[in-house]
Amino acid sequence: MNLLIQDSPHVFSPNLAKAIGLHECLMLQQLHWLIQHNDCNYYDGHFWWKHTNAQWVETLPYFQNEKRVLKTIKNLRSKKLLFAESLSWKIEKIRGDRTLWYRVNYEEVERLSKMIESAKLRKKIAQAEAKNKATDRVVTGNSQNGSMGHTHFGSMTSTQNGRMIKKIELEDLLSKSVTVARARNFSVDRSENFSDNFFVLTWLSTVFKQFRC
Repeated sequence: MNLLIQDSPHVFSPNLAKAIGLHECLMLQQLHWLIQHNDCNYYDGHFWWKHTNAQWVETLPYFQNEKRVLKTIKNLRSKKLLFAESLSWKIEKIRGDRTLWYRVNYEEVERLSKMIESAKLRKKIAQAEAKNKATDRVVTGNSQNGSMGHTHFGSMTSTQNGRMIKKIELEDLLSKSVTVARARNFSVDRSENFSDNFFVLTWLSTVFKQFRC
């Protein structure tokens, strides 16, 4: 259990790792940390960190060997996220030292960050739209397949603007309709009460139009 606590943890962004690769993300994050927390050489308007391939393996032991280090550096340089140059002569005035100096291309990192956030937003919007369409299909299907009686309108329906009407509101109007029908002695079998029938049917028609999807 001590392994979970004693070692200094390496943290990284899952979104960045997904976008550029796990090893590339770990190296870029570690370089950023080294530059931020150590005395670095300032050259050509930027801070640079000198690191040999062996030092990278020591710093990031899960890279296992220098071959992995070189591959990761190549990938980061191709993505323009990392600058790696031989600057020992220009910075330290040491001839023949070909150890690479590194710096993070923060401008490219910022651009990539915006792309990731934009992609996440588009995905969220697409999921929300798909959910809304699925809900609309269910509501439309219920309206087409359900009966026009009290049981059907006992569930929630929607207006043309997409607003949901509460169950109690619809039941209240239907209850009023029933009350009016009883007061008028309404009966569909009594053709002689045509005027009464027409009154109640008109009332119910108004209710249905108000709450139709």
